[in-house]
This record gives sequence, C-alpha cells and structure tokens, in this order.
Amino acid sequence: MNKDELNSNLINIAENLLDENHSLNYKLKGKSMYPALKTGDIIKVEKCSSQDLKVGDIVVFKANKSLIGHRLIDISFETGAYVFITRGDTCSRNDAPFTIEALLGKITSFQRLNRVKEADGFVMKRYRFATLHFPKLAFMVYNLAFRYNNGLKIIQSGFQSLKQNLSVIVKNSKNLFLIN
Repeated sequence: MNKDELNSNLINIAENLLDENHSLNYKLKGKSMYPALKTGDIIKVEKCSSQDLKVGDIVVFKANKSLIGHRLIDISFETGAYVFITRGDTCSRNDAPFTIEALLGKITSFQRLNRVKEADGFVMKRYRFATLHFPKLAFMVYNLAFRYNNGLKIIQSGFQSLKQNLSVIVKNSKNLFLIN
C-alpha cells in the first residue's frame, strides 16, 4: 500500500468515527496554526454541523489527500450550499474554499505537555480575536515568535552539545584539559 492509499484509508476511518459521533484525537504536525496550536499537540476533533460553526473556530477538513486544521475566516451560502474559507494563523493567504462534504469537524480541545486546554479558553480567544481583527499584524507577530522560539531551541541544543562534549573531554583527560 502506497502513501496516498494509506492517507486515504486513514481519512475514511476518521470520517467514519466522526459520523458515528465519536471524537477523533490526533497529533498535529506543521506550523500553520502557531502559536495557538503547535507541532506535537494532540487535538480533539468533534463532528459538527454548519450551523454549529462560527467564524474564528478551528476546523478540520480534507484537502490534498490530508487533514488540515485551520481557522474559519468566512462562511457563505452560495448556490444552495455552505462554502467555508479558512486560513492558518501564520499563513498570508486563505485556503481554497470548500463545502460541507470536505468538513470533518471542529477542534474542541487540545493537549500540550500533558495538560488539556479548551479551544474556547481565554488564551485561544485572544488568538482568535487577533487573527480575525488584525490579520496582517497577527501574521507578522506569530511568524516572528515562531522564528524566535526556533532560534532559542537551536541555541539551547548547541549549549547542550558543548556541555556534553566538554564533559567527555574532561572525563577522559582532565589534566590535559586544565593545561590547555
């Protein structure tokens, strides 16, 4: 079974679980919803109807043979069907519009560092407000924060590596190290 078939089968399983009123938990990858959601967060998705959605919710939908979780920017009713417009918080452009057939559900909570947080919690409401009312500023701030955090991780790993290397050198030849 190739990767596309496997992705398709996993999406079908996810749809079936949600259609039977089960929730779906899965681990995120990617950075498009940073800092609201981060790589490694485990999100909980629940089935919902188009009437249950409001602008600002983070929805999960099918696109390009994968599941995408992005913020709902607009809902319109065109030619007898709901059309949804979404965008990641760190993305400058909207995703391609999709209909109810591609919608799987909305994110109701997520787990980060063994703590469960609600999608309608105080901090998440701040991210929603900033993204909806000040999209260009939020885009710049979120991308800057992402770069800053990645830079810190690189520096931290460099110091850890230096510390480990020095400890090996000191352990193996303490006298030579002190002389140098």
